[in-house]
Amino acid sequence: MLSLSPLRASASGASNYYLEEEKQFHINQPEFTITPDNLEHSDKESSLQPTENPTANYYLAEKSGEQTTQWYGKIAEKEGVLGQAITHEKLEAVLSGTLDDSAVKGAGSDKRRTGYDLVFSAPKGASIMALVYGDNRILDAHDNATKKAISMIEKDTAQYRQVDPSTREASYTNSQNLLFGLVQHKTSRENDPQLHTHTLLANMTHDKDGNLKNLASSFIQNGFETQGTYERILENQKYYGMIYQSELGRSLDKMGYQIKSLGNGQIDIDGIPDKVIEASSTRREQILEQANDIGLNTNKSRDHIAHQTRKAKTYTPERSLQKEWLEKNEKLGFDGLAFVAQSYSKTHQPEHSPTTPILPAIAQAIENSVSYLSDRNTAISYEKIITTALDKFSPEHIVQFSQFKQALDNTIKEDKLIALDKNKTLFTTPTLLDAEKKLIETTNKRSHGLVVHADEKSLEQTRLKSDSQQLIKDVLSSKKQVNVINLIGSSQQISEALLHVTENSGKAIHFITPNKLVQQQTEQQVKRQAFSVTQWVKNAFRSDVVHT
Repeated sequence: MLSLSPLRASASGASNYYLEEEKQFHINQPEFTITPDNLEHSDKESSLQPTENPTANYYLAEKSGEQTTQWYGKIAEKEGVLGQAITHEKLEAVLSGTLDDSAVKGAGSDKRRTGYDLVFSAPKGASIMALVYGDNRILDAHDNATKKAISMIEKDTAQYRQVDPSTREASYTNSQNLLFGLVQHKTSRENDPQLHTHTLLANMTHDKDGNLKNLASSFIQNGFETQGTYERILENQKYYGMIYQSELGRSLDKMGYQIKSLGNGQIDIDGIPDKVIEASSTRREQILEQANDIGLNTNKSRDHIAHQTRKAKTYTPERSLQKEWLEKNEKLGFDGLAFVAQSYSKTHQPEHSPTTPILPAIAQAIENSVSYLSDRNTAISYEKIITTALDKFSPEHIVQFSQFKQALDNTIKEDKLIALDKNKTLFTTPTLLDAEKKLIETTNKRSHGLVVHADEKSLEQTRLKSDSQQLIKDVLSSKKQVNVINLIGSSQQISEALLHVTENSGKAIHFITPNKLVQQQTEQQVKRQAFSVTQWVKNAFRSDVVHT
């Protein structure tokens, strides 16, 4: 699962929280060991005891020298710190906007955003097997799945913003380089086993000339393509979460575990009793209960509830905590060590693999996803096609996320989808294009009587410049069935004037927006003007003109 939130503390405060304060809650990692060479030398007082089954050839040992923090991303690679442990001094400097001898604009300012916290959480069953029963293969799989997801985030979302000094117009450039600080934690705020990694995304990127820039952000979206790094991640949160889930599921499958779907793109290890999962899911149950109480059970609402209701972690000595976890599961009759051992012998997995060929099934899932989305949208995003395919039409058995991408890329190469932008992130279908062409051909034949003369009084009331007034006159005098005007940019005045003059000249007008967000912004900004009581009354009874 992927949850998102901006870093709300200062650079020093965030660094202290994630690195210093959390150190006392770190627990040493147990390690599942098959050959009991040290059985007779084990510490009888330790919570990490050999199994009491005299015929078993596995037990828990302590793993030492574990590194739980590291730098990641193209910037880390360029700086020569890729994979190195994170220090408090380095993290504080990075979050404040400084990297070696370079600094972003506004570095060190309290008003500047320091970064973002992207939290990748392992499923509860996987967390139990890794943290309680020492299957360290799962730790590696979780780490690799996290890196796979954030590598895609880096490739897709990294942006910086530039403003032309002469026109003051902003432009956005994709940079494809980011800096992440990965901090691994192992407990929830209720001291349950919960493997998760805080992926701290620093607010910086390099431009094409190697200069350090703040990440782009855009509160107002114009056009189909979403601008802003965090805005892009937020829009496709489910997509990147599914990348993590798919990569982790593939690794768990290779280890010998049977995988089950939890719905909504989530997976976990099959075969662990529900009562064991529930006994270690105190925090999740709290969040779900509150989400259901307020009637908002979505990813974003759960992220908000988790942040608002989080309490300070309480310190429990590591031996006491691990002993508590083991004893709790033993009372429930669950032999976790035996469960891990069975994964090595592939006992959990069925003898026969699925009979449905994988690639044709995935291709069909992509086709179904496109069909489903095109019934509801004229433009569909690359990420939405994949998430819908995985969420609604995926085969039951586990497949690699890359196979869905391959199937979608093949669909694009076969011209079954048509790109609407140069980056090939938005698409439409030939069927939708044909329907639009037929509509245009039909309306072009119906130009008789379409000319409308602009109402001069209404035009004067707008107090527009002469060239803007002429634009409105040209639109109204056109014989086209439909006139499309691009109003991107500072367009509130011309939009309100166009609305006022057109309606008072006896012609209908509609503002078409690419999504609900822009629709709401346009509705708030573009208001009908009234220069008399009569006009005010007429406006009160006119229908909405802004649509998606």
